[in-house]
Amino acid sequence: MSDYKVRGRSFRTPDDYQAALRDERKIQAALKKYETTDVVGKEHIMGVLSRGELKFETLLGEDFLDEMEEKHRNFLNRGQNKTPDKKTVRKRS
Repeated sequence: MSDYKVRGRSFRTPDDYQAALRDERKIQAALKKYETTDVVGKEHIMGVLSRGELKFETLLGEDFLDEMEEKHRNFLNRGQNKTPDKKTVRKRS
């Protein structure tokens, strides 16, 4: 069993583990930068991810993309899919 774990995923080598830690920092920075609790924030981060503006080195990036897609889909399915004007997009500083 590997001691190299990030976000529930095990990594075999110290290099893979370091790559996973870099990906985790990118994920945390993205979550901090964009409000992901409303539809506008989710749509914005989905755009960033789908355009490949964030490059990941490990499967953590795919996991993060899947997680954001699922949260966005669930949010829309609850009937909260009215997108406010662009002026209301909240970007955390």
